[in-house]
Amino acid sequence: SLSSKPKLVLPLSHPGRNSGGTRPKMAAVGSAQPLVLRRLQRLYFGPPGEGVAAIGGPPTLLTVGRARDAVSVVPPPPEVAIFVVGEAGSGKSSFINGYAQELLLPQPGGPEGGRGSAVASRSSQPPLRWIRSSAAPPGLPRLLVEAAAEFPGAFGPDPSLCLAGSAASSRLDAVDLIEVRAEALADSATAEALAWIATRAGIVLCLADSQRQPSLSNETLAWIRRVSASTPHSLQFVLSKMDLVTRESDRIRLTAKVSRAINDSLGKGFEVLPVGNKGSKEVLLEALGAAAEEVTVGGQTFKVPSALAESVADSIDSGTARAMKAAEVCAAERLSLGLAQLRANALAARGAAEARLAALPAPGATVGGAALRPKLLSISGALALTAAVAPMVLEEELDADLVPIIRCVLFGLSVLLLLLAFACSSGPKAHASGSKASAAAAAANSSAGGAVGEAADVAAAVAAGPGAVEALASRLRDEVRFCKLALRQWALWSGEGS
Repeated sequence: SLSSKPKLVLPLSHPGRNSGGTRPKMAAVGSAQPLVLRRLQRLYFGPPGEGVAAIGGPPTLLTVGRARDAVSVVPPPPEVAIFVVGEAGSGKSSFINGYAQELLLPQPGGPEGGRGSAVASRSSQPPLRWIRSSAAPPGLPRLLVEAAAEFPGAFGPDPSLCLAGSAASSRLDAVDLIEVRAEALADSATAEALAWIATRAGIVLCLADSQRQPSLSNETLAWIRRVSASTPHSLQFVLSKMDLVTRESDRIRLTAKVSRAINDSLGKGFEVLPVGNKGSKEVLLEALGAAAEEVTVGGQTFKVPSALAESVADSIDSGTARAMKAAEVCAAERLSLGLAQLRANALAARGAAEARLAALPAPGATVGGAALRPKLLSISGALALTAAVAPMVLEEELDADLVPIIRCVLFGLSVLLLLLAFACSSGPKAHASGSKASAAAAAANSSAGGAVGEAADVAAAVAAGPGAVEALASRLRDEVRFCKLALRQWALWSGEGS
């Protein structure tokens, strides 16, 4: 499989490369807090790869919000991904390898990426290949899990086969890379599932092949037209393999031709930037920070100024730089929104759980009465029996006038204890109705942002007995404690903590 094939891990920068007037490396996306957006998912969904946590399991913000009717608790922004689409052989794998600065995917025409092998195994291949950072949490990406649930069967029987590998480059700390097989767009159900992911990914990058005409098929343009209706600001177009076009006039002509085709299809213009076709050697040289310092022509060696060599490389690969910048901006926006949302959701969930906890009876409020009832009944019966047999056991020398008095006192105590026993048996029902009223009052006074409702779980626990009340109280205390930890984590991530 692709995920098991050996890969070459290359460093992002090279010591001393950024001195002496040469250009610095492009910054990694989200360099300040690159993994926070990924870690936000765990606070809401629980451990990765296990689906949405169920109510009753370990607390998460979503399960606490659902269980306590805090309707304002909503999922966080999804992780950022660059969704790469294009025709077969247009250079999608080369773009991803160059972006990640690792040899992750097979090159077109290679032993694993040859056209014949692709046709032979086309039916068994997943519709996309997902690349993540090696520092990302284990398990399937949240976006892929939700898409597989929304479109069953669209990603094959096992969606985990869509994971094609991981990259050690810091460029992928906050961004995933998704390559779409061109053949997958031919199936309407799969195309719809891919469009669902694309509208939530963050960046949709379409590669037009400069070495084929037309550069984009009508099928691909139709799919892009559907996606652009939902996410017009995240759509980018690049013209691939521009390093193979040697004449500047040909580059201008091809760019204008692709721009015109896109404008005619989508009804609006897009800036089309070039990207080079990076093979294994180019990826290696870029990752190591090496550049050609001399060229040989006709047996003669000429020195090439580094600034000139890099400016030419930048002009041919400006599409990659634009995609990186757009991904960085998107990650920063989603991180800012996610942190603000985390605080509001944690406060709402904590308030809802505290309101339920306040609606529960105090510990021991019903335990004492329930425990005393059998004892009171036993003592009452014993006193009644004693009053009945008292005349038979009392001595004859005892004053006859005291016997009726003793019997009346014993019968009176028996009746009193019997009434107390019946009062203890009716206490939990009365307390249950009082608990419902106090829960409604707590909901009215709560500022959690969600309606606590009628606290049916509180009433059910009180009716079930002291054990259920204590279990619910313990669960609510765990939820309040989890929400406080989430708020503490927010303070740490946002820099508000001391």
